[in-house]
Amino acid sequence: LGYAALIKTYSVSWDWGPILSGYLGLILIGFLASSIGVFTSSLTRSQIMAYLVSAVLLVMMFLMVGMLIQPGTPPFWRAILEHFSVTTHQDLFASGIISWRSLTYFLTSTALFLFLSVQGLSAQGGR
Repeated sequence: LGYAALIKTYSVSWDWGPILSGYLGLILIGFLASSIGVFTSSLTRSQIMAYLVSAVLLVMMFLMVGMLIQPGTPPFWRAILEHFSVTTHQDLFASGIISWRSLTYFLTSTALFLFLSVQGLSAQGGR
């Protein structure tokens, strides 16, 4: 929120839309990252191992998928990679566009990882 106050102080004209939708995107990314952390934690007893697996999954979702999209990528694969890229959806939020596709991506991915966590814990007897 300090960023918004700083812009309001020093900017002549600005739009609340991209700022608020950008924060919404960051909150949704936080939900997704937390659900991935809970999922990996439900798979192992080691906190360090859970962290490492979570970090690898998140790096793949943030960086690797975006790096796989090259100028010569066929349109079919480009669409699939862009759908699974967190940065593609965050860029929409940062530009002020709240799309149903991005909302659905974050909410269903978060729900999927939470569901998998519950299933993993129930399979292990609730630990």
